[in-house]
Amino acid sequence: MSRSLLVPGFVGLLFAILATACGRTPTAAVQPSPVAVATKAPVATVPPTAVPPTTVPPTDAPTTASTSAPTSAPATAVGTTAAAGTAAPAGEVLKAPTGPYISADTPENAGKYIIGWLGNCNDCHTPGWGTRPYEGRVPMANWLMGGEKNVAPAGVTFSANLRLVPGKMTLEEFIAGFQTRENPRMPWNYFRGLNPRDLTSIYSFLKSLGPKGDPATPYATSTPKPTTDPAVTAAATATANSNAPTTTTIPATAVAPTATPRSDLVAQDKIETAPPEAYVQADTPELAGEYIIWVGRCNSCHTADLKTNVANWTETTPKDDWLMGGRKNVGNYGTVYSANLRLVPQNYTADEFVKMMKTRSANPNMPWFALHQFNEKDMRSVYAFLKLMGPKGEPVTPFVPDPAGPPPATPATWMP
Repeated sequence: MSRSLLVPGFVGLLFAILATACGRTPTAAVQPSPVAVATKAPVATVPPTAVPPTTVPPTDAPTTASTSAPTSAPATAVGTTAAAGTAAPAGEVLKAPTGPYISADTPENAGKYIIGWLGNCNDCHTPGWGTRPYEGRVPMANWLMGGEKNVAPAGVTFSANLRLVPGKMTLEEFIAGFQTRENPRMPWNYFRGLNPRDLTSIYSFLKSLGPKGDPATPYATSTPKPTTDPAVTAAATATANSNAPTTTTIPATAVAPTATPRSDLVAQDKIETAPPEAYVQADTPELAGEYIIWVGRCNSCHTADLKTNVANWTETTPKDDWLMGGRKNVGNYGTVYSANLRLVPQNYTADEFVKMMKTRSANPNMPWFALHQFNEKDMRSVYAFLKLMGPKGEPVTPFVPDPAGPPPATPATWMP
């Protein structure tokens, strides 16, 4: 849930997942950079079962307690959508391909893979998850308790405590919420088409974690409607920050943190690892790759207005305009622009792409610590989708380090 239920991560991340106060979106200092693909995934198979009903209308404050959680992920018919590389008509609302789903040895591990790596939900819903240099070192027992604060002209949100979800809503309500919910900060437009099987796996994983922590602070509207008035924004931010919760901080490092430091939650000597058997099952690698792009919300950083360098993807953006990069991100490391992923197959072979995904760390803001754990099969699926899309656009502006900032983690071999 880059970054909530309400960010980034897969990002992030789901990720942001559920339906209560929603998570954060990436800020200028927390965006992916040139060479990466916001995607993820690993390997195994789970036999399909029946799809759970999705007709129960969502509620903003569900109180129906779930009496039973699924023990196996329901299946959906493995179908396909339009070919991955074709351009959608202007104005057409796009969704993730309907056939792909996460295969794993158990529904809980499929859900864990989505939460922790493919969707990077922890980036918004687990305080401290992305804090450098302790990325990914929050023990699973402390995952998803929410509370990450997001301030915007429209109001203040805190990422939801997903550990409380199974006690507040049934599986059917959970699935229906993903298909209809609109509350702010959660990137619902990426998740409308998620396979109900995967939503069931997420629910199963949340139930396996058990309840922990307190409900998130309710969404607070700072202004009657969104505004770009600097004075109004400053006043709303000041008011929101006056109520900011206090937290224990992690010792200062050379790199600015990407999330609220929480030394009380971090295990500095241990990093959680993705289930090695989990991966995206689909009819073709291209469809699997497209599904990863949706779940990982890659377009949120890698599809931008090339004149303003601002991300402008929506579910009506024609597919042929996806992933040409250009989003500008500024931090204490310098200035970086998200990569033109459409040019990746021209710059890397499939094997080189896999090696880069497993080892790269130089690119500020890209959640490499999560991407390193993607299943190799999923990395190759992303490459196949990018190759199917075909080259388009120009190389982005090279990384410009801040002379006063920290040095890159590794030599700056930025992808053109």
